[in-house]
This record gives sequence, structure tokens and C-alpha cells, in this order.
Amino acid sequence: MSRFCLFSVPKRQTRYCRYFDPRIMTHLRWILTNGQLHSLLGHIQHWELMDSNGQWILTSPPESSAGRMMRLALDEQQHRYLEILPAIRECLKHWRTSYPDRLRDDTEAGPYLASRLDHACTQGLEDIKDQLALVLHEVLVHPDITDHPKIAAVITSARSGTSYQKATAHWSAKDWQIIRTRLNAKDNVS
Repeated sequence: MSRFCLFSVPKRQTRYCRYFDPRIMTHLRWILTNGQLHSLLGHIQHWELMDSNGQWILTSPPESSAGRMMRLALDEQQHRYLEILPAIRECLKHWRTSYPDRLRDDTEAGPYLASRLDHACTQGLEDIKDQLALVLHEVLVHPDITDHPKIAAVITSARSGTSYQKATAHWSAKDWQIIRTRLNAKDNVS
């Protein structure tokens, strides 16, 4: 199994992945294809692990006609997900602290947060800390937070080099409540 700690990524690079770490394995269930999971877990009948929400998960290798691989090869998207996994895990921690009943399973929450981090990237936020801050605002304040003029102005400023995270860090709970209230009012008008 140790041969799977090394995996190939685009541009002929090799990386190390501790797939056996429950903090990683719980997310590999949505990052890898069924064929890759089958190859990784091949002879393991059941693998029980605790996900990041504290739930016990029983994982079995999916059925696949794919043969066993000597080393996993990840595509660019899978590689990106592994690279941003610490940010996804950090966001999950805050999200679940504030809203413990939302998206309980990592196989639902992980891809959702990855898509939100991708969205933050398309907004022009290049720094992962800025992306994480925006995603936390989306999940903790309002899903359409980028529609608020004050947030849009900070994002525009961040494209010029200002840190989104630093620009919003001093805002009070009252500021965030006003933003949430205005966005909720906009939702009710539509």
C-alpha cells in the first residue's frame, strides 16, 4: 500500500499523499474516481474511519473494471483539490461549528467548498487566505455575499493587490448582520 503514497501529477511531477490519514481519506472519497479508489483500496474489504464531522464512515472499495495501478495519476483538478484541502478542512471546521446540521458528510461538503474556492478564484482572489475568507463569508453570512456592493468593492480592490482578508477582518458582527439582512431582503424581493 505504501506505493500509493506517491502519486503522479501533471507536468511529470510526483507528490506524497498520506491517503491512510483519516483527514485525507475522507476527502479522497470525492476527489478520486471509483477506479482510482478501487485501485487504492483493492484488497481491503472495509475501512472504518472518522470523518471531519466526527461521524464514523465505513468505506469499501467501489466496484470497478479498472485494473490495479502501480501509482495513482491525478488530473489537474484532483491535484488542485489536494492542494487546497487544508483550506477546505479549515472552512469545514468553522462552518460546522456555526451550523452543525448543514452538509454533514464530507463527500457533499468537500466538493461544495471546493467549488466555492474555485468561485473565489474566478472573482480574482489569488491568495488562498483571501479565497478562504470569501468562502467563509459565503457559508457563514450569505451564499450571495459577492452581490453586496461593499463586498464587491473589496473584491475589486483585492484584484489590485489589497488583501480581501485584511480588508474585511476588522468588520464587526453588526456590519456582517447588516450585509446579511440586506441580502436576505433582496432575496425576498426577487
